[in-house]
Amino acid sequence: MGGMYTSYYADVYPQFVEHLILVSPAGVNASGLRNDQLPWVLRTASKYYITPMSLVRFAGPFGLSLVQWILKKRIAWTPETNIIRSGDMDFEHITMYCYHNWALKPSGEIALYTHLHPGAAAQRRPLNEVLAPAKLRVPLSFLYGGGGDWMPSEHGEALVRQLQNSHYATLRLVPSAGHQVFMDNPSDFNQMLIDAVHEYDRAPVTNLKLLEYHATARFSRRPAAGPVVIRAPCNLVAVRVLILGFFPAPPSLFQSLRCPVMFRSFATVAVLALASIHSAQSIFHDFSVVGEPVDREVTAYDKMVAGVALQDKRNFAPQVGEPICIQDVYRTREGTDEKGLTVYYFEAKGCRVAAPVGFCRKPCNAVPFEVVVTSPTKTQTYDPLLKYLEELKRDRNAKSPFVVESIGILL
Repeated sequence: MGGMYTSYYADVYPQFVEHLILVSPAGVNASGLRNDQLPWVLRTASKYYITPMSLVRFAGPFGLSLVQWILKKRIAWTPETNIIRSGDMDFEHITMYCYHNWALKPSGEIALYTHLHPGAAAQRRPLNEVLAPAKLRVPLSFLYGGGGDWMPSEHGEALVRQLQNSHYATLRLVPSAGHQVFMDNPSDFNQMLIDAVHEYDRAPVTNLKLLEYHATARFSRRPAAGPVVIRAPCNLVAVRVLILGFFPAPPSLFQSLRCPVMFRSFATVAVLALASIHSAQSIFHDFSVVGEPVDREVTAYDKMVAGVALQDKRNFAPQVGEPICIQDVYRTREGTDEKGLTVYYFEAKGCRVAAPVGFCRKPCNAVPFEVVVTSPTKTQTYDPLLKYLEELKRDRNAKSPFVVESIGILL
């Protein structure tokens, strides 16, 4: 049942899940049956919450002996690598653990009737819907027992096949193991679990790998030259970052003021110098609350987390004000902003480029982002991205017309 609860959590709070690894999960597929369609024995047991553990409670003083007898019979069916059968786990310890667990008032075992139907199928919210391609926002790995697991792995395999074209999803079978994978074959299970983690860490960043750092980026046309102050919002706190473009200030500004050439140069240098000082202060000290309102004050710990998050992602995602090469893009959904304009959401694969020139470099470490474009019409938003993509396919050194306007990191 832990796999179902963990998946529900990842569905609601994906920002707190780095990699969802499900070990022999129940409820991957939907049952297709109603409770009134079940055999009368199961309906009666479900009504009164009678579970296999209830036998131990009914046995009273003979409960411990009953548990010992059950475990001896059960262990005889396990592979020789099982930690109880091999002696790595003391039989008396596991007997006492099971007895005191089963003899208590029922709690988690009731979920057998509230969440599952025969065959470990889900009564409601099956995992193949919770983790469907349209909803899954975290990388996913399955581990099943490859020898007698009563959780059907074919449902996990079917889900992985659905996710292969858009998400990071894998499945492994642990040899000589049943549902209690970590007990039946601990050495292979531990190694496969480590391999699953390391494989994802080493996986190339492509559109097959879901947003590793759960970053959203807002792109815009290259802005006017000159230093621009932009906030890079996090979920709770934000660091205000000053982007130095090292471009000459817009000449139209000084021409309108009839400033001499020397004064223009001096003013540009002065603005850049002051901007550098302000940037050094704001990066480390200037935090502000952004995003959804919170019911508590922002603490020093929040500031530290935000700072670490920004620092950790600088090597993977483009920074505010950096040119970005869009290598692949497709539309995901649309909405309306507070001004009534249509907001188009695209998922794009792109990479950082050498600022301020804005040319793509080889090799390009592509990173997927969510692109948010606001415009009255689709033509004004989608077409520039597609045109640039076509240009980039023809010329890998095509100049990028896009820069990162803001980056939101979900803490």
